[in-house]
Amino acid sequence: MSFNCGNCNGETLPNVQVLMASNVQMNIAPSDFEIISQSKIDSLTLIFYKDNLIYYVECMGRSVKFIPPTVDDALKIGGGKKKPPTSFILFRKFIQECVSSLGLRIPRDKLSKHIKQIWQDLKKKIPQLERHFQDVTRNALRQYNKFNLRIQQQIYPRSTSSDNTKINVNHSNADSHDINNLIHDLFPAIL
Repeated sequence: MSFNCGNCNGETLPNVQVLMASNVQMNIAPSDFEIISQSKIDSLTLIFYKDNLIYYVECMGRSVKFIPPTVDDALKIGGGKKKPPTSFILFRKFIQECVSSLGLRIPRDKLSKHIKQIWQDLKKKIPQLERHFQDVTRNALRQYNKFNLRIQQQIYPRSTSSDNTKINVNHSNADSHDINNLIHDLFPAIL
């Protein structure tokens, strides 16, 4: 059977099979929908949820897909000049990008409260996502340290000792009156 595509200029696609369901009861798997966090501050509600293994951020009836970061994403944040962020900072950065793509302008302090609440709920309900963020930041830091060695070995030449720099001390004069006066002048509280 061939299928005529509307945008194919009348051409048919020979290898496309069209399935028709007639009087057949179909079992459709239920959606794997779960609200992970619902943060409400003032009159604004920010929702972080999962639907069929895909995460979303929703606000005011609009939602955007939340794609967990990779090691490369974590390394890009510092531009290669700064060490990668912590797992929470990385999460915050990605939630902020989602909120921006929704066209929302939320004051920074309020957005931080939303993100903190979502992060706390996420740690309780989906610990594997928190572990993903921790693994990403750990691996990004390992990779960053591999290419940005901060400890450099310095070799300083040793000086040779000479007999002229040795100080001869005559211990028999150590208790002399002048030395005792000097010690008393330097450290009056001790004596």
